[in-house]
Formats: sequence, structure tokens, C-alpha cells
Amino acid sequence: MNLSDILHVECISLDVPPSDKQDVIQHMVELAAKSGKVSSTECLLESVMSREKIQTTGIGHGMAIPHAAAEGIKGLVLSLGVSKEGVDYASLDGKPVHLIFLLAGEPRLQTSFLSILSKISRFFKREEFRRQILDAADGQAILSFIQSREDN
Repeated sequence: MNLSDILHVECISLDVPPSDKQDVIQHMVELAAKSGKVSSTECLLESVMSREKIQTTGIGHGMAIPHAAAEGIKGLVLSLGVSKEGVDYASLDGKPVHLIFLLAGEPRLQTSFLSILSKISRFFKREEFRRQILDAADGQAILSFIQSREDN
């Protein structure tokens, strides 16, 4: 499964407000709900925040990947938020987060879920690719960048 299979343009925000972690995750959950695959934003938010209490999903390099398996999700859902100013996310490296990927899925899809987490980490570990996403003009440009990476 490719990232572009589950990330849709309506689930991309190029102007995540510079806020606290809780508000950013709420924003990302609301973006994910635009996919039509989230029956309860409250349930998803609670699941993501419970996961966040275990360990921050701010993985460094200006990225965070909040995620959770939750009831009320149809398949897998991915949302992407870009914050030019950066968000204080309590990341592992202590630096602000500029790219936030929220991944949610129904519990039975654990293997696919882990595969997508791995792909996000692999794709975006390269600084020039992160820069392309940060500099993208719109959500469609971001999807095109991701698809070109998947095709290689």
C-alpha cells in the first residue's frame, strides 16, 4: 500500500496553526475526518492522545507522526499538516515540528498500519524531500511529490 492510496488532498493542511500539541493533534484528527472514514473524532482523538502519553510521536527532523488504531475507522486514514512556524511538540530532539502526519486505522489492519508508519519515516528522513513538502504550493503538489517518490 502506498501513502498516496490513503492520503487525499482534502486531508492536507498547509497552514497548521502554531499551537500546542493537543490543539495540533485535534486539528489533524479533524483533517483525517474529511476523508469520510472517521465515525467519531472524539474516539480517535482519545486514542491518539493515549498513544502520545506512552511516548511522544515527535520523531525529530521537524516531524511528528501521531497515530492510533481505533474503533470507528474504516480502513486506514492519513492526514498531513504543515506548520511553517513550527509547533512545540515535545519532540525527541527538542526541536519544533513542521510536518505532522496523523495515521489512524481500524485495529484489524495492524500490519498495514506498521508498513505505512515505516514508509513515512523512510520517505521523509531525507531533508530535501521534507523541504519540497514544506515549500509546496498546495496539497495537490504534495501528493505529486509523494507519488513521484513512490514510483521510484
